[in-house]
Amino acid sequence: MSVADNPRIEELRRRVQRDPSSIAFAQLGEEYRRAGHFDEAIKTCRTGLARHPSYLSARVTLGRALIETREFDAAEAELSVVLKAAPENLAAIRGLADVHHQRGDLGKALTFYRRALALAKHDPDLEQTVDDIERITGTASGPAEVPGGLSFEQAQDEFMSFAPPMAPAARQEPTVTTPAAETSPLASDTPDLESVLDLEALMMGDASAPAEGPGELSVEQASDEFMSFAPPIVPAPHQQPTVTALVTEMNPPVLDNPDLESLSDLEAFLDAITVYRQGSASSS
Repeated sequence: MSVADNPRIEELRRRVQRDPSSIAFAQLGEEYRRAGHFDEAIKTCRTGLARHPSYLSARVTLGRALIETREFDAAEAELSVVLKAAPENLAAIRGLADVHHQRGDLGKALTFYRRALALAKHDPDLEQTVDDIERITGTASGPAEVPGGLSFEQAQDEFMSFAPPMAPAARQEPTVTTPAAETSPLASDTPDLESVLDLEALMMGDASAPAEGPGELSVEQASDEFMSFAPPIVPAPHQQPTVTALVTEMNPPVLDNPDLESLSDLEAFLDAITVYRQGSASSS
């Protein structure tokens, strides 16, 4: 399909022409890339990034378009900028994996593909690519490597080095129970009969309950006195649902098996909000 036959591209192109500072350039560049017009995508993204250098999704689009034109060094530079600002950007991680894969550096490619698979679990394409490279290189499957991170054994040793030493349990001497203690129950185990009867009479409201002594409080008075010192019960504040909770409730399958294009659209949307807020703050 030519550019002229794509109404979405035409609409975005007119918006950018009317307002060259518009952040719509990022979506225009992505639409060019998806349509296979890689040169237009590269030109559009570079022009827009000159005005909005912090727009990460546009830089991802630029890097992915540069991969298609086999400009691997330029693509690596753009995607590395994204990862420095957003280490878990799935599109940038996968793009760098593709760069190293097409260069023939299977070791580095496998590292980035594993990192991508850790974020997009059960992605069939990623799983197949990882399996193919592991079979070619004879590398056993393992967890994704994190630059600057520790292995499990190193983390365990690091943790144990800060753990307090285990103190031996104190030896307890056996106690000797006298026959009298075994045969005679403690006085506290057998409450006084008169006290029990008085308590029952008080709880049942019996008129024969013992009279209150001078200066003593009734049950109702004691209850009121106690409640006067109790702190007031404050109702829990109503919490607004978070954006993450709403997204999860509306479309949970996307989170279980994220699609690269859907994540790119979401990242572009969030980037657009960030850039818009930055522009509003600077103008005010």
